[in-house]
Amino acid sequence: MLKRFNHLYPHLKGGFAKRITCEDSYAQTIIDDFNIAEKEPYIAVSVDMMDTGIDVPECVNLVMFKKVRSKTKFWQMIGRGTRP
Repeated sequence: MLKRFNHLYPHLKGGFAKRITCEDSYAQTIIDDFNIAEKEPYIAVSVDMMDTGIDVPECVNLVMFKKVRSKTKFWQMIGRGTRP
């Protein structure tokens, strides 16, 4: 998704959208930056890190782009994406 975003919006390539994975040693730093509304990144691309275990009130949209086979996890993800 990030490659496609950077291809479609080359003028935003770099800091506007970032990938966040648990393998990244700096993942928490990117999450901390994402938590600040005025600071890049504005789009976080992640699998499992952003859907159930994080609280970023400034996040207004959450796109779930994967199969979810667990009913419990599905409802956690819905709750994360629809809370006020």
